[in-house]
Amino acid sequence: MTPSSVSSAAPRQHMVEFLVLASHALQTPLSGIRWGLSRLHKSEKDSWTQDQKKLLSHIDADARTLSRLLQSLILVTRAADPAYVAQPESVDLAVSIAGIVGKAKEEGTTITIDVGDMPNVYVDPLLLDGILQNLLGVFVEAQVEDKSIGVSLSAAESMVTVHFDAPLEFPLINSDTVVGSDSQSGQIVGGTPGLMLSMAQTLAQVLQGTVEMEPTDDGMYRIDLTLPTV
Repeated sequence: MTPSSVSSAAPRQHMVEFLVLASHALQTPLSGIRWGLSRLHKSEKDSWTQDQKKLLSHIDADARTLSRLLQSLILVTRAADPAYVAQPESVDLAVSIAGIVGKAKEEGTTITIDVGDMPNVYVDPLLLDGILQNLLGVFVEAQVEDKSIGVSLSAAESMVTVHFDAPLEFPLINSDTVVGSDSQSGQIVGGTPGLMLSMAQTLAQVLQGTVEMEPTDDGMYRIDLTLPTV
């Protein structure tokens, strides 16, 4: 190994180690929050006011969001490790999407994605689930509850692209104020949806795929997930 390769690999490895430590450190307070919530749910709530019940519902939702973010951060950290080796296999994309949506509905979301027939993709199932979890998180956080997300497909050579069309509302920030942003000067997605979108993009790159988003003329947004089929 040459000195130049060592110097270029070392910062990346340090970043991976930092993210591993940060992820595990964050798990401790999150576990405490979820334990406290479980105790509250088991308590006598008949005397609670509607405002108190509403506040508990908001805390529940925030705890679930934080849990999803932490799980994704751990997965992205693993995938960014130079020692990580993806384990691609043929995966039924329709089944994967339906499974992710089904789990979200168990938590109370009402988003509907009509997947229909889809081709199999050749990817690491764990990383694919991470991508889909983050994209669903984008839809939830960007206020599309009680909405149906349109899905269409296009294919080229050995890749397939899933087009998700939905009415989304994003917090936008100026890209030139974001440290490390590689975007041209303009507006990019901020907040929790922006973080989830970024993590989905990172995982897709590991799978030799892409996640891209752009507004459409009818006020909707289109998120394209492109993955290999062979």
